[in-house]
Amino acid sequence: MKKVNLLWFLLILLSCSKQANQEAPTEQTELCPGAILHTFSVPGEVENLSIQVPTCFRLAILQGIDSSVGEFISSEVDLKITYDIGVLAGNYVNANSPNKQIFQSVNQEFWYEFIDNHMCFTFPNAGPANFFVEGDAYFADVLLIMKSVQTN
Repeated sequence: MKKVNLLWFLLILLSCSKQANQEAPTEQTELCPGAILHTFSVPGEVENLSIQVPTCFRLAILQGIDSSVGEFISSEVDLKITYDIGVLAGNYVNANSPNKQIFQSVNQEFWYEFIDNHMCFTFPNAGPANFFVEGDAYFADVLLIMKSVQTN
């Protein structure tokens, strides 16, 4: 009887561990290697703004009325980083927001907040420069890209 109980215990244990392994995928998606430096002239500012994005992103410049507007679009993953840069763009992340987080790029402080299903990043002293991404699936990757922003 003890052997039968031990056998049942081992079967249940193996079954549970196999199920746990199936429920927890360990595969992670990485953005493409390497980086390309993009430099923008900021409307109304003397300094330029630079950002490094992975090589699989292409730049699509859009028509803005009073600011520089465009998108970095990945060819590898479903990720698009939209930007709106210039004095009249305003701050997408409010300076007084209780949910704002503060980060540091190469030489600029920037603010982050998740607003209406968008990751929003505002560089208040660089234009201001705003970047936003729908969803939060690639937060760590986008945060690294934002940390590459610098004025020169």
